[in-house]
Amino acid sequence: CDKGAAIGCMNLGVMYEHGTGVAKDEKAAAAFYRRACDAKATKACEYLASLYRNGNGIDKDQARSGTLDAKASDQKDPESCFRLGVDYEDGNGVQKDLLRAAGLYAKACDGGLPKGCNKLGYLYESGTGVAADPARAVSLYTRSCDAQNPAGCALLSSMYKQGLGVPKDPGQALALAQRACDGNFAWGCYDLGRFYEDGLGTPKDVSQAVQLYIKACDGDAATACGFAGDLYRLGGDGLAKDPARAASYFERACDGKYSDSCAKLGDMYREGDGLAKDPAKADAQYQKGCDLGNAGAYRIDGGYYAKTG
Repeated sequence: CDKGAAIGCMNLGVMYEHGTGVAKDEKAAAAFYRRACDAKATKACEYLASLYRNGNGIDKDQARSGTLDAKASDQKDPESCFRLGVDYEDGNGVQKDLLRAAGLYAKACDGGLPKGCNKLGYLYESGTGVAADPARAVSLYTRSCDAQNPAGCALLSSMYKQGLGVPKDPGQALALAQRACDGNFAWGCYDLGRFYEDGLGTPKDVSQAVQLYIKACDGDAATACGFAGDLYRLGGDGLAKDPARAASYFERACDGKYSDSCAKLGDMYREGDGLAKDPAKADAQYQKGCDLGNAGAYRIDGGYYAKTG
């Protein structure tokens, strides 16, 4: 690094950031990344942008993060193009510009980054910043899914389920949701559970549905915790009613900011449904749900996937 090798500075930054062979020191990491970035090491600019974005070792600075992502994206680094696209889509440190975001996602996608295809696909699916084009969204989600990105498979499943950009095909939608779940994408397991609960493209199987919801819940898909709670609260179709388990899953969903489950847990406390009747606890759950509003609502249209995957 001291002899001008940018890669050496970047590698030292990585070591200090993660505490590999040296004491962890994110401030020192930032200094080494800055030297490497100034020497045109694209990845170092990306790593430094991440430190500014999260405020790790240095003061949080979204504008500086965006500038560094732009510098990296000028070198056509797909990850930097993606992150800069997110900044332009959300207005983080830059003026919100959805058309610019779409262009950056396209660069990321063309650079082999599946989540860039997902983000661009969702813009075309929803008509956000670009003219709505479901068929193009399907093409982009297919690229992502074919690249083994499970979120892309989940998005593509949603298109086949709704008949957007492709003929409606519950069987194909089911198969794609299975691929997403097999790829350990929690929301794909949630989607797959919905197919089994509703008997769409497969015989109805509530016991299988609840197991899929639990898998998704364990993967931090809070809405799935709520759906597991619903099934345990109601029982039926071969599943034993279990109010205690229902309450447990409602609590996990509520803690995960899925507001619908806060209200249901409140109802259980108010009515003494499998729990000791406790009006104060009921009101506490109602207040929590009220404060959340729709913050925890799952977007069936696939926006969640596009935002995260």
